[in-house]
Amino acid sequence: MFYKIYERSAGLVLAVCDADICGKTLGEFFVNPHFYKDKRAGKKKIIKLLSVCYSANLVGKEAVGIAEEVGLVDEDSIIMLGDVPHAQILIMQI
Repeated sequence: MFYKIYERSAGLVLAVCDADICGKTLGEFFVNPHFYKDKRAGKKKIIKLLSVCYSANLVGKEAVGIAEEVGLVDEDSIIMLGDVPHAQILIMQI
C-alpha cells in the first residue's frame, strides 16, 4: 500500500491506497498518486498510523479491509467504486 500523511492544525490526515490501483481511474474517481503516494507500508504500519490520525481517506480492498478489521469502518459506510471499496474516516474526540 501507498500512504501519505498531511499535517493539519487539527491533527494528522492519512491517505492510503492499494499499490495496484494507484494512478488508475475507477469510474469517475482518479486514485491520484500526488494525493496517496509518498511512502509504502504494510498492514502493521497502516494500523499504527490509523491509531494516531484524526481523519483518513482509504481506497482499495486491502486499505479499507484494515480499517474494517480494527473497527474504524463498517460495511454500511463503504462506497464501492466498481469493485473497489473507498472509505473516509473522521475521528472526533471530546
